[in-house]
Amino acid sequence: MKTTHRETLTANQDGIVQVLEAEHRALEDLLEQLAAEDDEAEAAELVKRIVRDLMAHSNAEDRVVYSIIEENEEMAEDIEHARDEHAAIEEALTALAEADPGDHDFKQKLEELSECVKHHVTEEENEILPKASSFIDEETAIELAFLFMKQKQHELETLEQTEPALSGEVSSHR
Repeated sequence: MKTTHRETLTANQDGIVQVLEAEHRALEDLLEQLAAEDDEAEAAELVKRIVRDLMAHSNAEDRVVYSIIEENEEMAEDIEHARDEHAAIEEALTALAEADPGDHDFKQKLEELSECVKHHVTEEENEILPKASSFIDEETAIELAFLFMKQKQHELETLEQTEPALSGEVSSHR
């Protein structure tokens, strides 16, 4: 897999905490856009993008970040809880993806997903990442950021191959 110059620059400038926080803000923005979207076709495209981005983020986070953090015994329980939250988010994401934006319960499913994501992000940013920062040095944090972005790109490419419905028009929004 090829790493772009932009990825290398970003990874060299930011550690994993900054990268994850930026990803979280981008996802929150997408969820807000979807909540405000009245056009059903546009809403459907936003759902595809959210599914794609959230799945890639969660998988990369688990494979790269969580796998390193859980090596610290004191973090094992936190990471187990974070993985349980990822599973709950995936359930809410699936429910939203299966709903039609015109369904009467679509907004409720979106709200459930948004609440799951908000809860997870708050715990991750206020508890897990600060704890992990106490034993991860700056060089490792930068390396994790680079590896996370590389893994996320791999996850996106895999999703495009295995879930072609998620690529198509969604790719044009990048």
